[in-house]
Amino acid sequence: MWKISSLNADSGWNPTLEALFEPTNPRPIYHKPDIQIRKRCNRRFIVFGTGDEQNPTDSDSQDYFYEVEDRPLTGEETSLDRLMWKETFPQGEKMLSDPVIYLGVVYFTTYQPQGYCGAGKSYFYGLKVSTCTAIGGGAGIRYGLEEDEETGELRDVEFSNRQKKIDLGAGIATSVVIGPPRAYLQKPTGTGEGLGPPMSFKVPTVSKLIYWKEEF
Repeated sequence: MWKISSLNADSGWNPTLEALFEPTNPRPIYHKPDIQIRKRCNRRFIVFGTGDEQNPTDSDSQDYFYEVEDRPLTGEETSLDRLMWKETFPQGEKMLSDPVIYLGVVYFTTYQPQGYCGAGKSYFYGLKVSTCTAIGGGAGIRYGLEEDEETGELRDVEFSNRQKKIDLGAGIATSVVIGPPRAYLQKPTGTGEGLGPPMSFKVPTVSKLIYWKEEF
């Protein structure tokens, strides 16, 4: 992951290129990162994942999701010291989507091939982003979906314990789009007719302020 600094409008600008993070097992990065800025402590956390989009059916690959802090290095530190946490995907699973941070949780989808004849599976992830005082990486998905026994329709269900990932079934899912109070994504229909209708998961919403006054 590279960082370009000293950008400006001067025609004689001299940007600085720096390796923000060099992992021990470098893998392709095809999708943009997202950034969480913690203003209270003036810290910036960058999240991104790896996965070879040119070879999505590679079942032997080893890919990861990282959170690194954008900060200067001191003393004998290397870029590895910027690592806050990482999620190691199961073999063959790879990130083929953009991550999006919402209310302290980063959401994204992954794809895992299931052999040469299968369509493979997608997964919906939600991982906590670090705060000023706590390292992230924990489970961040609060709500899932279950089928209503009477109607067969999907309905929201709140987990007793937060989850890291949800199985989306066959196909490669799109990037997640947040439109509170839902997180939306799509997958192929499997019939050659393009993408199916959007799937959506409930996400927390920002508490609304209640205004009041007292008259004396």
